[in-house]
Amino acid sequence: MTMEQEKRMAGDYEVYQALPIGRVEVVLGIDITNTEKPYLVCYCSQNNLFGIDQYYGAEGYEDYLVAMQEFTKLLQWEIEKLQTERATITEPMPPIQPDQCLPIKSDDDLGGRIVVTRLDWLRPEFRTADHQLIWVTGGFGASGELTWAGGLCGNPLFRR
Repeated sequence: MTMEQEKRMAGDYEVYQALPIGRVEVVLGIDITNTEKPYLVCYCSQNNLFGIDQYYGAEGYEDYLVAMQEFTKLLQWEIEKLQTERATITEPMPPIQPDQCLPIKSDDDLGGRIVVTRLDWLRPEFRTADHQLIWVTGGFGASGELTWAGGLCGNPLFRR
C-alpha cells in the first residue's frame, strides 16, 4: 500500500465499511489487535471548516454479526429521518434540469440571487429541487466566473 492509499482510521479502528446516508456517514471499523471489542460502529461527519472526519456515537462490539446489526440499524434510522423530511414536503419536487435554467455569465454577480446546484454535485438522496436551490448571500464563489456548486452553496453536507 502506497502513501497515497493510506488506510482510513477511526481511532485505532480501520474503517471497513462507510456508507454515506443523509447528512452523515455510518461507519464500521475493525481493530484486529483489540481482543475485547474488535468491531466499532459509529457516525462520521465532516461538518467543519477543514473537512476533517469527526467520529461520534461510537460503540464497540465483541461479535461481528452484532456489530453489523447495529450498523444496519443506524442506516435504517437515517433512512427514516430522510423519509420523514420528504413527507413534510407537500408538493412534488422533481429535480431541476439544466434546460430549465438560465446560464450564468462570467460577469454575473450572484449575490442576493437564487441559483441551482447541478444534480451531479448532490448525493442521490438529495437530488430534488428543494435541495438544488441555493440563496447566494455573497462571498467567494458569488461571481459568474466561479460557477462551481461548492462555491455557491458553501455547504458540503449534500455533496457526494
